[in-house]
Amino acid sequence: MLLAWAVSCDSYELREDGTADIFAAGFDTFRVESLPVQLELNILVRLLLAEDERGEIELHVLGPDTTPLGTLTHEIEAEPGPRHRPGYLVSQTEALEPRFCREVGGRLQRRDLHRPRSA
Repeated sequence: MLLAWAVSCDSYELREDGTADIFAAGFDTFRVESLPVQLELNILVRLLLAEDERGEIELHVLGPDTTPLGTLTHEIEAEPGPRHRPGYLVSQTEALEPRFCREVGGRLQRRDLHRPRSA
């Protein structure tokens, strides 16, 4: 599995042809007034996979001074489209929506990584 790119955004629309419209992209830092706080993110990633490849994506959540707060994982499976040519890598865009709650200083209290299905 190769990561071509990844981008955080406010929202997105996945298209059937494998492209996506991305809105308000490119942030990587959150500042909050107080805890607890529920954070929800949208992250689009473009992956290149072998036709029968399966694997995992790990998302590492970091706090101040890059202190590790937790790791979220999600399984990925190559999904060749109707225009895929046999023997070539599968290029696919995955939408990840990590949600987590930070209640106190230290590690994450709740972990979830949701991958919505495209239309």
